[in-house]
Amino acid sequence: MTGQRWEEKAQGLLNSRPRPTLPKLQKLLKEADKSGLSLPSAPAVKNTMVKAVEWVRALSDMKLEQSKGHYTSVKQLEAVLVKGQMLPVSLPDVDRLVVKVAAAKSWHDKASKVFVRKGFSKLLEVLSPRGSLATDNSRPLEECLRESTAKEFTEMKKRRGANMLRTEQEERGVISEDDNVYCICRRGWRTNKGVDGAMTQCDLCYDWFHNKCVSIAKHKDLKNSEVMKDVKYLCPVCQRTKRPSVDQALGLLISLRQSGLALPEGVALSYLIERAMEWQEKVRGLLTKHRTFATHTDKQAYIDQHVTVKDRNQIEELMIKGDLIELNLEETTELWNLLNTIDEYVVHEKKRPSSKRSSPHSKASSKPPSPMAAVVVAAAALPTKRKKTPSDDRSTGSGSSTSTARKRRKDKQNTGSDELCSAADCVRPEGAKVGWIQCDTCEKWYHLDCVAVSDKEAESIEDYTCPVCTGGS
Repeated sequence: MTGQRWEEKAQGLLNSRPRPTLPKLQKLLKEADKSGLSLPSAPAVKNTMVKAVEWVRALSDMKLEQSKGHYTSVKQLEAVLVKGQMLPVSLPDVDRLVVKVAAAKSWHDKASKVFVRKGFSKLLEVLSPRGSLATDNSRPLEECLRESTAKEFTEMKKRRGANMLRTEQEERGVISEDDNVYCICRRGWRTNKGVDGAMTQCDLCYDWFHNKCVSIAKHKDLKNSEVMKDVKYLCPVCQRTKRPSVDQALGLLISLRQSGLALPEGVALSYLIERAMEWQEKVRGLLTKHRTFATHTDKQAYIDQHVTVKDRNQIEELMIKGDLIELNLEETTELWNLLNTIDEYVVHEKKRPSSKRSSPHSKASSKPPSPMAAVVVAAAALPTKRKKTPSDDRSTGSGSSTSTARKRRKDKQNTGSDELCSAADCVRPEGAKVGWIQCDTCEKWYHLDCVAVSDKEAESIEDYTCPVCTGGS
């Protein structure tokens, strides 16, 4: 074959439609080698063939990595497809990949509509335990997901503890609310524009959120502040998805497996469903054990006989783990109600206050708390307020509501004689009940004995100003 004829054949193949197959290009190059001529188009043909071979090898390597637990995302599949489509060679794998990518995108879009909330853009991120995607990419995805589940639980417990400590320190006057930031807006309860409005506490992380920032007013169950304390609320940070049912998630997983696709989102979804089912199995047994508690006439007797400190802590841990699973699990609310009932009855047999601006000291019961009470308090049963509103502030409170709030602040069950008040010369009064009073100017708390106020006087005081704010010592 002459050089001119080879050149014409080469140009025809490179520009032909349909595109030439890889075997045809290999045959053409062999003919060029046999001719012994320096052909202008030979380097272009060789470069095209090399790129095609590399693409086929890359696709093969991708399949091998998937078999080892390293999965390719839809975007990565699309990138591989685009490279194959740009080659002037007809590759059967390109046509198969076109169908595969279309199916993957369709499934991904459907799953995103079911799970992804506004503000979260990555499906894989919200399906996985927090922090799992920051792990070593060289390890199998499922291994990273399992390892991160324990870390996620540990980090949430730390976060709950830190937020509870901050709330308790505010209410005891150790730190000022104005020094702290809350919510997704990272602002304080008060700003330079005044009071930001009512706030609600997340029942998972225990952080506080402005109702306007998280659209509490649109939540049908949270519109009535009177029932807010009886409604479980998870903030946008903790509830990262729309939380579909387990059945919806299973339907998505089955459709993905029927398509033959292997996506990282599928692995994360499969693990999420596995976690949910294992959790439900544990919880249903526990709920069955305590099913009669809600209707039991003598709850204190039931607690003393059937609920140990270990049981109480197990319920709390299961509740946290369930709340971290991004699926709608009805048992989480049942656990929450059970835990609240146990804590409220054991500690003081009264409903928890519905306002964060109320007293940091719970209204004492007529009898000493049970032996579990100290452990319950240490495990975060107190303080757990449900709402913080500007109406609780001194400037907006009036009439009988103020008097009622003041009375709730008077007495605290004495859990130790070493609790200091805000007085510089606190005497640390002892007794079954220790009286407290809050200054309506600085909002700090004082023992009645430390500011020379009797119980009778405290009951009749509408607005109290401490010695410091009145110019005294």
